[in-house]
Amino acid sequence: MTPLPATFTRCTYARRCAHGVRLKDVSMRFRTSRGVFVRTLARMGAWFGNGARETSRPRCVVKVVCAGVNPVDAKYLIGDKLWPWVSRKIARTCVESLGVGFDFAGVVARADPGSGFAVGDAVFGCAEPGAGAIAEYVDVPADQIASKAKEVSWREGASIGLCAATIAQTLDVVKRPPKTALIVGVSGGLGHIAARVLNAEGVRTIVGVCSQSSVEFTSTVSRNIDVVAYDDSSRSLEDALADRVATHGKFDIVIDTVTSNDARDAACDYPNRLRPFVDDACGRYVTFGGTTSQWAFAIIRRCASGVDADARASSSSPPFADRQRSLQWVYFRGCERQLRYVVDALGVRPIARAAYPFTNDGVRRAMNDLKSRRVKGKIVIDVDPDTIARDDPAIA
Repeated sequence: MTPLPATFTRCTYARRCAHGVRLKDVSMRFRTSRGVFVRTLARMGAWFGNGARETSRPRCVVKVVCAGVNPVDAKYLIGDKLWPWVSRKIARTCVESLGVGFDFAGVVARADPGSGFAVGDAVFGCAEPGAGAIAEYVDVPADQIASKAKEVSWREGASIGLCAATIAQTLDVVKRPPKTALIVGVSGGLGHIAARVLNAEGVRTIVGVCSQSSVEFTSTVSRNIDVVAYDDSSRSLEDALADRVATHGKFDIVIDTVTSNDARDAACDYPNRLRPFVDDACGRYVTFGGTTSQWAFAIIRRCASGVDADARASSSSPPFADRQRSLQWVYFRGCERQLRYVVDALGVRPIARAAYPFTNDGVRRAMNDLKSRRVKGKIVIDVDPDTIARDDPAIA
């Protein structure tokens, strides 16, 4: 067994740097250090009965080949969960020096007994908040990684984790299999994967909302997707959706990947604008962002119910919304089951549209792209380009 290095390079949050991130050499001994904010949340989970089992979870150290980037990374983990007037300072201070990134694909460098993995296994998965997947190495619970098949490229493996777990858990809370679905923000990382998952699940009609500039890309995402541009000057979004509803009926599920606490998203007011198009009897409107009060209510429910992979604790209803609307908060424990289901059982592959080098400039350019809010598909960081060139010559 090749010994692990004493130090390794990891992308960390640094509030005084451009785009709030920088590469930093950290000690392997402290690879799981998660900072004051994340440790506080972990203690809250332990207080409500979940943390007592943390020590029994086998872990693996993975040598990262490729890492994925998500909007939550550019928002400093908690940036859109706080009031806008305090989010910048508080969010940056709380996550200072924590690792950046959730999604990764790599090779197991060390595995605890009982983990189910061996040194040299190719895997992909989700890191814990603050652990930092954009790094040369990541320490992760074994129940948050899955084996990567050879036909899955490193970049595809690094693009699927958080999005696959999110959409799979979203469908878990739906009362019946949806026949019609509306995806807001369908051209983004989560949106295009959601479309492919729903298509693989046999959803009859999928309508996607995106900008005019993303229509061409979105049309290739799924074979049965109907694309609507929200900025079409010839007709309003409501008129376009009314035509679809007249043909296919109201939507069984709306997956809103756009709505958040950000003022630009709040101005769109999608939950109220799209409510008339949701099935009144059993339709579900799911968001992944909301107001600070909604997030606060969600975390209270999450802690009170005990965060557990077997519990359906990923969905919480905001206090002042109708019963059909829910705020989805993804859980990580045991998410390898969802990863295997989406990638292996459904055969879903994400689209990695941009790849950047594992440098300060590369990571900051990736964050800048996310903040531009014009990303199509997924963004990845090539941490080990030599391995990518060797195993995935077609995309290297």
